[in-house]
Amino acid sequence: MDLAAALREAGFEVIEADRADAAIEFVESGEPVDLVFTDIQMPGAFDGLALAGLFRARYPMVPVLIGSANPALESAASKLGKFISKPYDPGGIARLIAACTQ
Repeated sequence: MDLAAALREAGFEVIEADRADAAIEFVESGEPVDLVFTDIQMPGAFDGLALAGLFRARYPMVPVLIGSANPALESAASKLGKFISKPYDPGGIARLIAACTQ
């Protein structure tokens, strides 16, 4: 089961964006966002680290979770949000999101 489906099953509303640009467009349209979960490797004009940096600068109160299978990127990611190592544990992610959004 993919992470988005597992989070929906856990009761979260999940909006998926296939590129960082699309995620920013969604938020800038005025839609409320409680948390951002991004993978570092994303197609588009910028990657997940750039997306996290943009969210951190524009929406400092929005928690940001940054995932990657590359542990060497943890240091860079941790400056912008919480680093989550792949493979993901959907139950652990759901608990983390619940804790971040309470």
